[in-house]
Amino acid sequence: MDTEVDILIIGGGIVGLMCAYKLKKNRPKLEVVLIEKEQYLGDHSTGRNSCVLHSGLYYATNSLKHIHCIEGHKQWLSLSKELDIPINLCGKYIITNKVNDSELDKLYQQAIANNVKDIHYVDSKKIALLKQDLYIEEAIFSKNTGIIDIGDALKKLRYRFEADGGIILTSHQMIDLEIKSKHFKTTIKNKDNTLKISSQVLVNASGLEAINIRKKLNLDDMGNYYAKGNYLKVSPDPKYKKLIYPIPDKDLSNLGIHSTIDFEGRNRFGPSYQLCDDIDYSMKNSCIEEMFKSISSNFKNIEMSMLSLDYCGIRPKVVDQNGLIKKDFIFNTEEFHKIDNYYEFLGIESPGLTAAPSLADLLVQNL
Repeated sequence: MDTEVDILIIGGGIVGLMCAYKLKKNRPKLEVVLIEKEQYLGDHSTGRNSCVLHSGLYYATNSLKHIHCIEGHKQWLSLSKELDIPINLCGKYIITNKVNDSELDKLYQQAIANNVKDIHYVDSKKIALLKQDLYIEEAIFSKNTGIIDIGDALKKLRYRFEADGGIILTSHQMIDLEIKSKHFKTTIKNKDNTLKISSQVLVNASGLEAINIRKKLNLDDMGNYYAKGNYLKVSPDPKYKKLIYPIPDKDLSNLGIHSTIDFEGRNRFGPSYQLCDDIDYSMKNSCIEEMFKSISSNFKNIEMSMLSLDYCGIRPKVVDQNGLIKKDFIFNTEEFHKIDNYYEFLGIESPGLTAAPSLADLLVQNL
């Protein structure tokens, strides 16, 4: 016999969990279940990135990335106070070693167009100080960029969701999915048991697996385009207090190898950018030399011997049926795929962590 629920969410990353949290908060009578195939929430893209709270300066004006990054940033600051989630608005430099760099000015103008607050060009006195550590001629500074303790955020959101009556099943993988009598019949399995869940609503927030799951519903108009990013530890630690980014790729496929900070004050460099076919988190020492070429072009006093492997992540990029990369977030409802009560989030790469609270509102508003 099926277990019957109102809403089933597939995917226990930050978008799936935020959707679960917001649904129970706004519609407390609904029975909401979230399933995650791994033992822990946030074990893939959510926990394998720079954990940066972005200000919204990079993205095309009025794109989903722009709109939901700005709103998500605002909501994270409120959630930080409400749920006691650590956030450090340490600020971010975007640097160039060219004088009158037109690409830096384009970024600044994009930030102004996107109504990003507290962003400015760095004055000459500060540039002179930064030259002690960086190959730099000009920079802009984003005061409202920072880092978030994503592990703590996942823990706090999970506690609140479950306290409100929500159910989370970790270590449960979806093995079958079909539609019968206007209900979604989802078969899940852990190491001991198989369970069938019948739901009126299905939410696909499964990140790297989102494309594979939608194929179970005969939706085959998009494909995976995985991009792997490696991160390196550095010792002795240079003790940078701010995030330091280079000029990104023109198509924004990669924001560039940057220095970031964790809540213990440790610096690391990353991510690199390489396409991959599978979800594989192994790392090769050869990436150190490859990444050092980029690191040493921006950061002084960093020797290759100071670098070692840390961790890597994979970005869930997607392509359309013509093989063209989708540059914006995708949130599809029945208007797009013609399946009633099925909602999907696709291509939620950076700034997906920042945007998650606002993306979850999209779901709540469309139900």
